[in-house]
Amino acid sequence: MKNSLYKKKYIISLIIFVFCLFCDRLTKYLAIINLKDKDDFVIIKNALVLTYLENTGAAFSMLAGKRLIFIIITIIFSVIIFFFFLKIKPDRRYSPLYICLTVILAGAVGNLIDRIMNGFVVDFIYFQIINFPVFNVADICVTLGVIFLIIFLLFKYRNTDFETQKTSEEDGASEEFNDNELLNEAEKKDLNDV
Repeated sequence: MKNSLYKKKYIISLIIFVFCLFCDRLTKYLAIINLKDKDDFVIIKNALVLTYLENTGAAFSMLAGKRLIFIIITIIFSVIIFFFFLKIKPDRRYSPLYICLTVILAGAVGNLIDRIMNGFVVDFIYFQIINFPVFNVADICVTLGVIFLIIFLLFKYRNTDFETQKTSEEDGASEEFNDNELLNEAEKKDLNDV
């Protein structure tokens, strides 16, 4: 039963990951075809515009040209997220956590692919009304994943939820140890009876 819960958790997370990554890759491809070296596409005048930008840095082009640093940071960040993902028990009440981590990971990997393949990230969504930095679907995944993760950690879960998870894992190990101890005592008794 426990293995089937883990299997279900991984399958659902894989589907979410692939869907988010596919949306990111597809929209970037469409941006390259339809926006590169062309006029901006206005969705809402003076508010929302689709444009083409090759971003070699982070938001606001901070650390522009530091490709290797971004690749290393993203890989470390992704490994940490994956580690936490593996630590979450496949219980329904923890589903929001592993969904958030999966969406964050998909966004990080989407931009990592761009950095490795192109040396830059393709950004194309621009909120002109507030002069917000140009961004992409991967950025949306990371941002929404982090926002919801924080909300869930602050308002849905308590520290005791995670202590219970840790304790139940420890209890499972101690129960297994106790079962082995009882078995050994029964075997000793059988030997003494002979």
